[in-house]
Amino acid sequence: YYILYIIYYIDMSNLKRINKITTFVTWFILMAIACILTVVALFLQTRPYIKEANFFIKLFVTQIIAMILWGFAIPAQRLGYLILTPFQLSLSSEVFTFISQLLADKFWLDKVTTNDDYIGGFLILLGMVVAKIKLFD
Repeated sequence: YYILYIIYYIDMSNLKRINKITTFVTWFILMAIACILTVVALFLQTRPYIKEANFFIKLFVTQIIAMILWGFAIPAQRLGYLILTPFQLSLSSEVFTFISQLLADKFWLDKVTTNDDYIGGFLILLGMVVAKIKLFD
């Protein structure tokens, strides 16, 4: 019930009164749900029962999942701005996406994760950190 309240009735002035731990936990849960829905929307097309469906069914299913995804992603971003800086919020989104990708590869797609996957994720994080640090005057 609480998550549905946050999704449909988010008002930035009211959220400033909510405790930071509650805000963080709610943000974390909404981000996790958004990442799960992102993985489902992306990789549902690879499942046999969707591969055999016609174009309009594929489009309909993907768009419904995407619509539900935005119902969690937008409140998560709005909550994130209350507790994180824009850089931290961007970095956390990349971390959530990277971890959900690895979990989807291993448990849903039965794809072996290699060192290249981890090195790629590390380079993304390194690039974001370097972008935050002022190297030259």
